[in-house]
Amino acid sequence: MRRNLGLILLLTLAVGAGVAQASLTLWEVWSLAPGDRAYLTTDNTQRGMAYNPVTGHVLVANRAGGVSVNVLDANTGADLGSLNVTGIAGGTFALNLIGAGADGAIYGCNLTLNGSTDPFKLYRWADESAAPVLVYQGDPVGGLGAQRWGDTLDVRGSGANTQIVLASRAGTLASVILTDGTNYQAYPVVTDAAAGDIGLGVTFGTGDDFWAKAPSRSLRDLAVDVSVMPPTATTVHSFGLPEIPNATSALDLDPTGTMLLALRYAGDAAAVPQIYPGALLYDISDLANPPVLVGEGLLRTINANLNGTGAVQFGDNGLMYVLGTNNGIAAFAMIPEPGTLALFAAGAALLVWRRRR
Repeated sequence: MRRNLGLILLLTLAVGAGVAQASLTLWEVWSLAPGDRAYLTTDNTQRGMAYNPVTGHVLVANRAGGVSVNVLDANTGADLGSLNVTGIAGGTFALNLIGAGADGAIYGCNLTLNGSTDPFKLYRWADESAAPVLVYQGDPVGGLGAQRWGDTLDVRGSGANTQIVLASRAGTLASVILTDGTNYQAYPVVTDAAAGDIGLGVTFGTGDDFWAKAPSRSLRDLAVDVSVMPPTATTVHSFGLPEIPNATSALDLDPTGTMLLALRYAGDAAAVPQIYPGALLYDISDLANPPVLVGEGLLRTINANLNGTGAVQFGDNGLMYVLGTNNGIAAFAMIPEPGTLALFAAGAALLVWRRRR
């Protein structure tokens, strides 16, 4: 009974630590500031990042000194080289964002100010040693309106089940790109959002939905109805101030659908008070209530990011990654605050003492 009592107390403390939302923090594992690498600069040329679940690498899309996709060790930040970028061209920016499927296939896109006259382009790398292949080019909404594309991109699935979601920067339209494993087709999605509401952060939900965000706009969860043509997306949840700061944009949802990572891009050395850019981690397990901020990871510089661009990503290695345009990149782990750790340690010590008796 004494051992059981100690075990019960330890489990109680552990569970308590797990649900104490205010007792979490994001601990820096590694970070790289602008200038630490040639592909980390302060000229607004790094906006896209992805985590490759097959290789355990972080990929950074860069335009400084020419187009490149740089490969980093996800656990240490060590530079591992770069992808082949032969043939990538066209658009306002030839390469802006990047994503990875569950099978390790990599997708990158250009940025175009008008998809009706200057085609949106999507490239695919079969793996990190492959050359890119142009798999889609055109207007992602098939002429429904002149829209800017390439500020948002999220990828899920693998092979013939790969899905890619885009949102127009200043409009109300989104697009989902599907494939049969060989061919890629874009399908327009008409949303109920106001113009510009969904234009700078997008991530798939756990079903037929996606989350979207833009500066000074509410965080939205939009349910997609494919029973009508063109498909529609209706806002089913919307959250704003005070829980979601205005200066948030890029998003990523964890596989359980209960945790949301958001980029906080505010960074201005002249601002009072100073707000460091970084990542905000939210518990969204109870959508009947606003998201709960459970962790914050800060980048080390405060360089202005007037475009509000960057990327955040969950890794399957327990780490989270944030790329802040003009402010470098960092990896964070979620751990309990020191007080919670001390409580957990006390429970562990009691268990050991009980067993010795």
